[in-house]
Amino acid sequence: DLDNVVQRDSQLGWLRKHKRALPKTEIEKIKINRAIRNHNPFNLNYTTIKWEGKLPMDKKIEKRFERFDSPLMGMRAVIINTLTHHIEYGDDTITKLITRHAPPKENDTKAFIKKVARDMGLDPNKKINLKDSYILSQYVEAVVDHEGFNHYFGTALLIDEAIDLAYKQKNIP
Repeated sequence: DLDNVVQRDSQLGWLRKHKRALPKTEIEKIKINRAIRNHNPFNLNYTTIKWEGKLPMDKKIEKRFERFDSPLMGMRAVIINTLTHHIEYGDDTITKLITRHAPPKENDTKAFIKKVARDMGLDPNKKINLKDSYILSQYVEAVVDHEGFNHYFGTALLIDEAIDLAYKQKNIP
C-alpha cells in the first residue's frame, strides 16, 4: 500500500543521504522500525487516552505501544503528552522530561538525557519553556532521533504541523 511505499522510500532516502549503498536484494529486506510502523515517534505505551487518530488496540499487531492512523496524529499525541508533563506536572528540564518518558527501569535514561541535551546544546538540568515552539521543536527532534523516527519522510514539517495542532489543543498561543 501507499503508506508502506512512502515509509520504504523514506528509509532509502536516509540511506542515500548517509551514503550507504545497499544491493537491491538488501533494499527489499529493509524492515520498518516500530516507531514508524505505529506512527508513534516517542513509542507511547497503550493507555485509555482517546487520542485523535488512535487506532484500536490489537495485540496481534502491537502488544505494547499505541498505534495511530497517520504520522501527524502520532506526532500530535506525543507533543500533547510532552506538553502535559511540562505544564501540569512541572517537568521543566530535559532530565525531568526524559526520566518520565523513558524511566530507568526500562531504558538507559542517562544516555538518553545526555543525547537530547547534546542535540539541543543545553545543560540537561536547565529549565526549558516548551511553550516556545522553537524549544519544543528542538526537544521533539532530539527525542524522535533517539527513538528511531528521525529518517521518516518530512519529519521537520511534520513536527511543525503537529506543534500547531498540539498548541491549539492546549490553548497555547
